[in-house]
Amino acid sequence: MPSFFVDEINGNYVYIKNPDELKHFKVKRIKIGEPVSLIDGRGSLFYTIFEFADKREAKFSILKTKKKHYRVLKTFYIGFTDWKKMEFIAEKAGEMGVKAFTFFRGDKTERYSKAPDADKIKKKVMSGMKQSDNPNMPDYLGVYDSIYDITLTKNTIVLIPGGELNLSENVPDVNNVIIGPREGFSLREIEYFKDAEILTVNLDDSVYRVETAFVIASFLLKS
Repeated sequence: MPSFFVDEINGNYVYIKNPDELKHFKVKRIKIGEPVSLIDGRGSLFYTIFEFADKREAKFSILKTKKKHYRVLKTFYIGFTDWKKMEFIAEKAGEMGVKAFTFFRGDKTERYSKAPDADKIKKKVMSGMKQSDNPNMPDYLGVYDSIYDITLTKNTIVLIPGGELNLSENVPDVNNVIIGPREGFSLREIEYFKDAEILTVNLDDSVYRVETAFVIASFLLKS
């Protein structure tokens, strides 16, 4: 069943009014009377029937409304990688249903590395949400210039090859997850985690790319 973002709720009806979303809906050539699922980005999933559409809006009658919670109630701090891969991460954040995510430059991150465009990030998040009927919009926290700008708390873990804990065998009760940049962490950053008494974890004996580590970790940490 195709899924789209809803813009307005009025009684037993919901509407798509955003021009881009409306255009995407019309491309699908959905016929009147067909079922459509709609999401609002605030936790509500609507199972509907398509009623009609014109140049300004598409209207749907609600059959059932379902409230869904975040699938991964964690905030992810993700190190810089190629900007296309950061857009991929944003799409997967929407698909996996994480609470929030942000990107940061590491000590070893090349200074010319391009930061992701916020508008493109949002579009990728929305695309992932629609693919998986996730009605909760992850909070995109922007970009940090370094790991030292992030307030580290004891309920944080950091993914490092050879970390103290294997995440696939032991899932700690944490709120925040740090994943290193493409070039890896510097010795100074690793010492910074140790001084803050942050638990280090590994995924297994392998070393994964940033985007792969994010997908694996978010799956293992599903609420």
